[in-house]
Amino acid sequence: MNNRTFFTPAAPLPLRAQPHQLAVGILGILHIVGTVGLNIEALRTYFLMLTPLNLLLTTGILLWFHGRFTRPFWFFALFTFFSGLGVEILGIQTGAIFGEYAYGWVLGPKIGGAPWLIGVNWLMLIYATGSIANKLAVLWQVKATVGAALMTLIDVFIEPVAICLGFWEWSTPAVPLQNYVAWFGISWVLLAVYYLSPFAKNNPIATWVYSIQLLFFVTNNVVGSC
Repeated sequence: MNNRTFFTPAAPLPLRAQPHQLAVGILGILHIVGTVGLNIEALRTYFLMLTPLNLLLTTGILLWFHGRFTRPFWFFALFTFFSGLGVEILGIQTGAIFGEYAYGWVLGPKIGGAPWLIGVNWLMLIYATGSIANKLAVLWQVKATVGAALMTLIDVFIEPVAICLGFWEWSTPAVPLQNYVAWFGISWVLLAVYYLSPFAKNNPIATWVYSIQLLFFVTNNVVGSC
């Protein structure tokens, strides 16, 4: 008699989304809803009021997946925030950095004419573009150049939408070339700090955050009601 025991294979476990996949899905949905809301005139003002919350939420989710919050990381984060905010204040006050421009009400309370949240925006984008370029097997100087190019690319698409929605306005009919040159140069310096600061740079959603942001502004340039 055969005493061998036979085991019935267990049913396969249902597939479950990983935390970073859920985060990407949430951010994607938020930006799709935002695109729709901003392009319905009756809802536009309400969605513009949610812009600061969206920026803080996106940055918070991005940094949640950073990993270890070491001293070098905090140095980079605070340096980027205050540097980004500082150059915006100087830019507003002098017109000598980006050109002559002024912020509207959308991004919230201001310091020296610049919304303090613009420092958060600099941190989010520098962190995301730095993480993307870090995947390249090249010198950090080249990575910083690639990251600064990605920063400038997204700014090209941000400008028309931001102007249309009242984020800020320029004193000239067209965005001055000076703005993009300054944006690239400042980004390069901040990315240099990113690469020279010894902390982990393998955030699993950084590429997605940048891609979602870029797609959001590209979409609003192409099909937006501005």
